[in-house]
Amino acid sequence: LRCQHNWSQFESRCFRIFRTSSNWMGAEQNCVKMNGHLASLHSKDEYTFLQDLVVSATGSNAETWLGATDVLQENVWVWTDGSAFDYRNWSAGQPDDFLQLEHCLEMNF
Repeated sequence: LRCQHNWSQFESRCFRIFRTSSNWMGAEQNCVKMNGHLASLHSKDEYTFLQDLVVSATGSNAETWLGATDVLQENVWVWTDGSAFDYRNWSAGQPDDFLQLEHCLEMNF
């Protein structure tokens, strides 16, 4: 696999940070238009890679949408790319579904 210009490779997958402000659905739709999805994470190494990529692209620990949602069934998280939800790195007390309105996953560190 070789990633296109402006994309970064981790193992067999390509990632890119877009510095546009969007809600979760808009961000996912933008990725789908490019034949992709918001990022799914499957290991600590992949999580660290994505953290480093965010810092490199934004110059900060910018809050970043990830491709997970529990909108179909509360507290049953799925990745939009259909891969297994096999890695969790929640902050303490999360997910808490604040006001029953949180159905998307965001990485902030």
